[in-house]
Amino acid sequence: MAVAKVGPGGIYLVEKRTVPHFQERRMFRLSDIISYETWEKQRSRSIGEVARGKVRKILTTHKPAPFPEDIER
Repeated sequence: MAVAKVGPGGIYLVEKRTVPHFQERRMFRLSDIISYETWEKQRSRSIGEVARGKVRKILTTHKPAPFPEDIER
């Protein structure tokens, strides 16, 4: 684990394993890294509106994997 490896005061963000994990998690972000002006022109949605949209999408599209047969019994 990168945080444990660098210890107190260390910077885990520069560890080799951190970047790929950060990038794979990035797609779930609620905020944008665009300028305020661009945000305002494009959509102007609050973080609450974005979160509600993501929740609605998950609730309508998520298909959970079935339990293994032995657990289902």
